[in-house]
Amino acid sequence: IHTPSFKIDKKANIYKYGENNLYPDFLLDLFLNKSGKHRAIIEKKVTMVAGQGWEFDRSNKDALEFWENSRGSGDLDELAVLNSTDDEVFYYAALIVRWNATRDRIAAIDFVPAHKIRKGTAPRTWWVSDNWQHYKKPESKTRKYIEFNKEPGLPKDFDKMDIGQKRLHTAQIIIFKNVTIGSDAYPHVPYQPFTHYLLSDYQIGKFTLNNVRNGFTG
Repeated sequence: IHTPSFKIDKKANIYKYGENNLYPDFLLDLFLNKSGKHRAIIEKKVTMVAGQGWEFDRSNKDALEFWENSRGSGDLDELAVLNSTDDEVFYYAALIVRWNATRDRIAAIDFVPAHKIRKGTAPRTWWVSDNWQHYKKPESKTRKYIEFNKEPGLPKDFDKMDIGQKRLHTAQIIIFKNVTIGSDAYPHVPYQPFTHYLLSDYQIGKFTLNNVRNGFTG
């Protein structure tokens, strides 16, 4: 296990995350399937970060409607838990903000899993794919986003843009990225030096289980 490199992939117009561009999948598998201790620690931290959700005046209809996020991928309490988990596992998290037709009001907020995100080589661009191993296939739904611009209103030439360009202005991405020394592309997760211990925990568990199944005989 080594520190991942962040090389430029000129064909995909992204910074690769790891040699095979699948290092986030390794981190996700480490969290979900390898070390129960690792998962327990992260879930405890998520509980402390997300707390009991947002506090606001629920008699305020606009605030309540925004919190409910009925057109998005869950209410703001649910998004807080999802983003906090991604922030602990990957050390960054993201949301997709969708504007209404006139771009003067946020219509919905969607959660986007951090392991599906790659930094674009162009300034303020990010790419999302359901499967980076086969990102060119249509079923991977690989698409580009530009960073969220809070200024309302559509560009003057919006009507002349194609569908892809229009989407960049009506659906934008917010990245919550921790800053770490040694990388401008992706942050190094704080537990990076300990990943081999987490894998050892998993392998020792497998070894012990096999011993039990074999009656402790060679």
